[in-house]
Amino acid sequence: MANKHFSKPPKCESVLWRTSTYRDNCKNGFCEGSWEAHHITCSHAVEGRKIEKEKKKYVEDCLWITKWDLNDSSNLIGLPKNRQYRTTDGKKPLNMCSHQVDHNTSDGYTSECKKWLKENVWNTLCDKRKKHEVTAKAIKKQLEKCTSVFKKKLETRGMRKGGTLVCWQKRFQEEYEDIWYHPFSMAKKPRKRYPGISNKNLKSIFSLIK
Repeated sequence: MANKHFSKPPKCESVLWRTSTYRDNCKNGFCEGSWEAHHITCSHAVEGRKIEKEKKKYVEDCLWITKWDLNDSSNLIGLPKNRQYRTTDGKKPLNMCSHQVDHNTSDGYTSECKKWLKENVWNTLCDKRKKHEVTAKAIKKQLEKCTSVFKKKLETRGMRKGGTLVCWQKRFQEEYEDIWYHPFSMAKKPRKRYPGISNKNLKSIFSLIK
């Protein structure tokens, strides 16, 4: 792409959409019990990329020549579902966000990833266009950087407020009312969640019935 006389090859070098077999490529993270394979550079963010009309063809041409696969194992991580924490009483896994919490909310993980890609990949490509500084290698490097950045975010978020086990076991305590759900959330700003009903409270209710 450094050559201004760009010739588009007949076959697209990149894979920018989810394949039917991507789950089989997931070898990292939590891959047992109740879990789902998560695209770290988020599939919804890549597939739903919004690029200004006058820049769109150029960005798409850049992606066309870039050998990067959304479904590569390096861009996948196994994350638990909510049920996994309920069935193990928060014991397994430790300090991993739930794939079902604040993933595709309006201010959640996908939105963050979309914004990062726009600021650090799509817009950057257009900024360097006139200088002919864009290469397929550089684009791939930025997409890989997105994976690295958001993998770190997930790791850090899973340890918030003492981690998943501490927060799960203390979720009914008054001082944890507004923080217990933080390590389970994929988002920077977790949405408040209801902890359910404690067994202790249920026993009190049943004793009154008797």
